[in-house]
Amino acid sequence: MNNETNQEEQGFERRFLDWLLQKHLYGENYTPTGVDAGEGLTPDTQLDGNWENLEWDQLDPLDPQEEVFHDRNQYSPIGEIEIVKNRFESVLREKLKARIQLNPPLFPWEPEGTNLLNEYPDAFREEQVPCAHLWMAHRQQLRWSMPLPDQVFAQLLAPVFTLLQSGLREGAKLVQAVETLFPNESQPLNELAGLVIRGSLRGSLDLRESQPCYETATPEQQMVLLLLATQELLNTLTLNCCLNQSTVHQEWLTTLGLFTVDVDYVETESGTILKIRGQLPDGGRLQLLGNDRSVTAKRNSPGSLPLELINPEPNQIYRLHVLLDSEEQNPLCFAICPQPGVGLEV
Repeated sequence: MNNETNQEEQGFERRFLDWLLQKHLYGENYTPTGVDAGEGLTPDTQLDGNWENLEWDQLDPLDPQEEVFHDRNQYSPIGEIEIVKNRFESVLREKLKARIQLNPPLFPWEPEGTNLLNEYPDAFREEQVPCAHLWMAHRQQLRWSMPLPDQVFAQLLAPVFTLLQSGLREGAKLVQAVETLFPNESQPLNELAGLVIRGSLRGSLDLRESQPCYETATPEQQMVLLLLATQELLNTLTLNCCLNQSTVHQEWLTTLGLFTVDVDYVETESGTILKIRGQLPDGGRLQLLGNDRSVTAKRNSPGSLPLELINPEPNQIYRLHVLLDSEEQNPLCFAICPQPGVGLEV
């Protein structure tokens, strides 16, 4: 009994798909009769003609305007109709899937005319660019970062950002950052860090003339490349500004364009002011953090963004976070240290 039911269902599915194929080929006015209506169709039914040049990937089974053949009267497929049915079913399924994605059906409780994009914005949001990619473009600006693979450079940025506000000496910062890529290598890293700081690298470790490819370099050369890159990154991201001295300027290249920052530490009649001016390649915000104090500035479009902190503590390291609206990312971090100097004459 079950076998007979299954055979009847399979026969109905085959006749329905065959009818869809014929209707698409012959137009909306097609009326199934005889064999075309599914009477007596079997998988062995032979169709004469030549389909060798038919490009199935180009067919749209839901588009009544699309012409499958130059002359419909010459329609005479050959071979197993089961092959045609399977291919047509596959194309039909893909087209239906694409159309449903463009216009999803509503739930019974949702009224007609509901804008799904507005109601469920998270479901339609495009995939975000990975966090590190936004700041990765600056790698090409740094001398000692150029030989580093993207993944290695991205892995180095995280500890560098963390160490900016640390009170450790330079050598300790270099070692801690590179240890994330060379764990359990503290002793050789300490020795190489000392050579990097003193500028006394010799032999194959002196990379001033030629920088080896990171993947083919020896472990010692890889350590030196990472230590040099870390030193350059720390120098780029650390802004020491003296009171009433010239403006400190720095740049960082992002995937959206160049970000620049200018810092002034000035004295006025009412006290000292730390003035920061960021030039953003896109809408975003600046946030200055230090001890229990913080100030934030924001703009919705590319352009200049000023930020001020009244009476900052001298020799205190303030952390400047840069975030752009168009990306989900970890912030780009700068360390800003206002240092005392010669005040204005009153």
